[in-house]
Amino acid sequence: MTARSRTRLTLGIAVLVIAVAAMVTGLIAAGTAVGIHAVVGQTGVLAQNLGVIDAPAPNSAVVVDGVEASVTAQGLPKTVEDLLLAAGADIDGLIRSSGTFVLLATPTQEGDAFLGIADPTLVTAYVANAPHAVAQRDASGTWRTIGVSGDATLAPPAGAVPWITSSAGRPAQVDADGLSGRSLVVMRPDAAPGVSAELRLEYRVADAPRALRTSAVTAAAGCLGGLALALLGAWLVVGPRRQGRHA
Repeated sequence: MTARSRTRLTLGIAVLVIAVAAMVTGLIAAGTAVGIHAVVGQTGVLAQNLGVIDAPAPNSAVVVDGVEASVTAQGLPKTVEDLLLAAGADIDGLIRSSGTFVLLATPTQEGDAFLGIADPTLVTAYVANAPHAVAQRDASGTWRTIGVSGDATLAPPAGAVPWITSSAGRPAQVDADGLSGRSLVVMRPDAAPGVSAELRLEYRVADAPRALRTSAVTAAAGCLGGLALALLGAWLVVGPRRQGRHA
């Protein structure tokens, strides 16, 4: 094999590797588009009602631990899911990178609600010695609360804890991506006794139609570009070679 042939073979193999990478990128982009459409459709929002969390007076706060925002691509074709997994794609990561999770609390009583997410140690110190409730959602989707007695009075939550994220309003809403491993606190902004709010988790894809178009264009470009490179690489590896001159 001449030096020219070796160079051509090496170049052809490199082009084939790039072609495979481009086609895998296109495949992942196509899967992302299918996943976004399967989850949120054209509206860009998937809402899940989490039920009413309720802790009557004298409780001034409800603490929820061990919750995490997640969503599955219901309706994602099995063949697409299998291909994405075979390509090494992180489907959950693709969903998270395409949209955001938002937790909303709408009071079932007059006034606003407060939502806060913070480190569990800080939350424990904040509610210590004050009447509050600890809540857990069972398999049926119903919130079960256990009251914790105390004789202290909670200070209003704004500024009382270095919250990772917090909000007060009707509804109150916070970015729920940081829930994992942290505590969620539901209460009134003035820390008045009695807490009752309906929780809802939303997965939002900003400008879903544009996200779908972008993924589709990326998929087409990756697949077509990869195919063109694959043909070029194959020609470099096995295509006809120039014959050397003979005397």
